[in-house]
Amino acid sequence: MARTKREKGNDSFVSRSRLMLNAEEAQKYDFLFFNNAVLGQGLALTPVIAAANTLRNAVILAIAAVVLIIPTRILGDATVGWIKTRLRIIFYTVLSALILIPDMILLSRWFGGSFISVGLYVPLLFVDGIVTWRASVAQREGARHVFRNAFSTAIGYSVVICLVGSIREILGKGTIWGVQLFRGPLFSAASIIPGGFLITALVAAFWQSITSFFKKIVFGGGKTDA
Repeated sequence: MARTKREKGNDSFVSRSRLMLNAEEAQKYDFLFFNNAVLGQGLALTPVIAAANTLRNAVILAIAAVVLIIPTRILGDATVGWIKTRLRIIFYTVLSALILIPDMILLSRWFGGSFISVGLYVPLLFVDGIVTWRASVAQREGARHVFRNAFSTAIGYSVVICLVGSIREILGKGTIWGVQLFRGPLFSAASIIPGGFLITALVAAFWQSITSFFKKIVFGGGKTDA
């Protein structure tokens, strides 16, 4: 029996609606691109601005964050039903601090003197919202979801901090990982904190413009203002 145009149109509308709902759900739990911890939520900005003035420093902070965020989230999710809500932030902080100790020992051995320049900012991560924000959520996520979200958050932080560190090193020192690219700095202020604020803000603005463009494509039916 042939289907009418109206029925086909209704099916097409339902399919588009389901696609948009799936895209919205995927966006909600995407902590790499749409909900990046640094550029989307403003978390862990101090290490990025103050310490990530070279790619090497950024890599040190990125490794520290990955090693800290993923185990803390997984162990925190496994014990969320045992800890009272008012004590959950304290528990997350203590848990991340215990994980941070061997993390810092390993980093100091791997990077030696380079770790000293950023060592002050690594401990800030264990009390930062990038680690502790899940403490306010009462329900469990489940092993698969918690690992996916923790991994996405950690990688999103790593991508941003390495991007900012690379830009600041190239502009502020004319090098990348210590290898000379230019005869001198292109923008020497990039190496200091005010320059870190400026470059991080520019990267955030560019990042937000890209995510907004993709949101218009997905939720605007494939249409843009262009």
